[in-house]
Amino acid sequence: MITTTNMKLGLVLVAFVIQGSIAASEKYEYASVARFRNPSKKGAKTYTLSLDVSNAQTCKMYLAASLSRRGNQITNLEFELGADGYARKLGSGTFGGVFVGRLSTTTHAPIRVAIKIGEKWKYSNEAKHMEKLNNPAINKIYAHGFCAPPAIDSATDPRQVVVVELVNGKSLASHIKDRSPLIKNRNACISIVHQVANAMEYMWAQRLVHQDCANPNNIMIVQNRDSYQAVLIDFGKTQTFEECNQAMRGSNEYEKAADLQALATMCSDLGLHEHAKVFPIEIRLGKRDDGTKALLAKASPQARKYVHDLDYRPELNTRHLMPRPIDICSNLLPGLLGYAVCSKCQGQGNLAQQMSGAIRCNRCEVLRKRIDSKRPKGI
Repeated sequence: MITTTNMKLGLVLVAFVIQGSIAASEKYEYASVARFRNPSKKGAKTYTLSLDVSNAQTCKMYLAASLSRRGNQITNLEFELGADGYARKLGSGTFGGVFVGRLSTTTHAPIRVAIKIGEKWKYSNEAKHMEKLNNPAINKIYAHGFCAPPAIDSATDPRQVVVVELVNGKSLASHIKDRSPLIKNRNACISIVHQVANAMEYMWAQRLVHQDCANPNNIMIVQNRDSYQAVLIDFGKTQTFEECNQAMRGSNEYEKAADLQALATMCSDLGLHEHAKVFPIEIRLGKRDDGTKALLAKASPQARKYVHDLDYRPELNTRHLMPRPIDICSNLLPGLLGYAVCSKCQGQGNLAQQMSGAIRCNRCEVLRKRIDSKRPKGI
């Protein structure tokens, strides 16, 4: 039986992606109790999980606040079955596997979704963080809860279930691997970076950092003719600003803020190399993996402190990015002021030069002053 005391460990994450109501012509098999292949080489080859919401002893689900108005309740939650009779798998997330499913409520017709099944003993604040977010570039949450563990688990702790929007698109990782038309379109790539940066800034306003945007599998791309929309998914590693600050104090439970470094990695992955300097990817002292000296190895104490503060004080991130909306910034990528903003030099300076004021390009320096003069107060 699932009780309030044993819900805090090892929960099942269920992610749902909404593609609209199930059409009569779509023929899929669904079941609230489904079989899964055991990823471990030891033990049973298969196991079963139940999402029967009518049985509170095996499954407890709660609609997100945005859907629970006017008495709306979950009436059915099912897995979509593949031709082999197993739950149809989409992939894997931070805390478990993602499967296709179907969600029904008292006020909404059945919709296809994706179900993320967490591994045993694993728990995250993913649902709590996602309920604070409402942005077109951020995966929406619809429900969350718990279900009883399968018989193969060595513990009786329930698994976490999170129900989120199913994004009808391809991951950025797939686009990069396939060298799709998106990757060959510079303006489209810049648009994607802007959208992700805007989503990050929105999360920062809620005092949250995503922490896993460097993984292109966590950025879904939805194409509508010649336009592309980016959607952030998988918030299993999301942290609060306060948790990032605890990492500075030596906490092993939390990590330093990683969103700005992720943005730089994304620029590099998309071939926007001059803009990858939005944040120094190699900031460790000593040597990098290739044997060369790290970017800040000989940087000034001021530059080192600047990067250190960004690592552990995410509230400074907005100051680091170029402010928007400012007309002269509309065609530029977000980045450190005067850093990778000039098409003439293409951001040839490095962070140490920027912090010391030794800017290589006069045009960059003029642009930096113009942006600073138009920066809204408090930013």
